[in-house]
Amino acid sequence: MGSIIKNVADDKTKKSYQKFLELFEKDIPLTSSKFDISTLFLKLNDSLEVAQNLFPEILNYATINEYKEPIYELLAKLKEKQIVKSNDYKNYKTQILTEARIELKRQISKKINSKTNNYNSNSDKYKEDDLLNIYVKLLFPFREDKNVANFLTKLVYTDNFYVKSTYVVLRLENDKHLEKDL
Repeated sequence: MGSIIKNVADDKTKKSYQKFLELFEKDIPLTSSKFDISTLFLKLNDSLEVAQNLFPEILNYATINEYKEPIYELLAKLKEKQIVKSNDYKNYKTQILTEARIELKRQISKKINSKTNNYNSNSDKYKEDDLLNIYVKLLFPFREDKNVANFLTKLVYTDNFYVKSTYVVLRLENDKHLEKDL
């Protein structure tokens, strides 16, 4: 990962983050090390108020596998801290929903495969900042949209207890009621 990108991320100013986006636009830094990319985005977590300036433009790079999780994780943190609003990334809702559906299918497929192979399917393999959990946090504000609502109803099919508990908490905080099938 380029030292210029790292230095710009270390600066933590609005101007340096604009430069960060410009550098991404010119030449997206790719590396075989997910650790380097995660470290880069962890630096951005240190100054969330300034990191909000990366959005929504940085979402253009979330389709790249190496950047997907760290970008969405940063966005979810900004949303959770109420630094960004759902309207700030509304234009990317379809992109996020498509990726969320794919991730849900992956998790359901793993669940089915583990049961057909008589493998003990415990949910220890999931973590709190799991991609599906992040997608639930990002999509929940759009729950009135029929496509998002359809996605959210399918969460019952996953074994991921982080996802289910996040959804339950969001429902309780915002809607004050739950369906019985969760």
